[in-house]
Amino acid sequence: LKFISVKRSRRLNIIDAEKYNQLPHSSLHHLMDNFLLNELHKFDKVTLLNDICSELIEDHIQSLQTLDFRILKSSISPFIINKVRQLKNNNKTLIGLCWQSSLESLGRNQHYFMLADMAPLFKLENVIFVNLQYDSYKEIEQIKKIYNKVLVDTNIDLFNDFLGSCYLMQHLDIIVSVGTSVLELAGFSGTKTFALTNHFSFKPRVQKDNRDLWFPNIKYVDEMTHLS
Repeated sequence: LKFISVKRSRRLNIIDAEKYNQLPHSSLHHLMDNFLLNELHKFDKVTLLNDICSELIEDHIQSLQTLDFRILKSSISPFIINKVRQLKNNNKTLIGLCWQSSLESLGRNQHYFMLADMAPLFKLENVIFVNLQYDSYKEIEQIKKIYNKVLVDTNIDLFNDFLGSCYLMQHLDIIVSVGTSVLELAGFSGTKTFALTNHFSFKPRVQKDNRDLWFPNIKYVDEMTHLS
């Protein structure tokens, strides 16, 4: 494979405009610049990766139905193994929660909720709620005061330790997550997951039964005021 460097831009300005003035349509600056366009002219045929994926998607979905990926304890630190064991020993339903991200912008914020928006969940009995995100300690304290519910913080490095986070997720009973990387990792874990998002970018992934296109264990919630 030969990779070609290309400068893409979300917005055009007078300084960068000359890098895109040969494109057949102005909206293509999201995908390419003049240099890439000229490189494409050297080939007889061009296809997009999306077109290739569309040819392979049925086989991919079928393979997911039989996928059983389990993280071996040998690749996980004793600290994390012990934390998960302590949670399981309570013999209660374990529900992991993720409601926002530390990365905020006008577009990203459409994915997120306040923890208080998940209030119907806190009425459930015999449940332990597990925190699946970082930097939300003020909200967690508020929920403890208002609903007398504790979100367990496992002290796992949820930002950097993907294996440890996934190992934790695989030992939960249910995951509820907004549209962040936590949702993708939850899909990979195989644990039953409910996705909370109205963002347009997820629409192509939502199937007729509200299942996710890539991860059959993810189901998108229609009415997010009836989580319980």
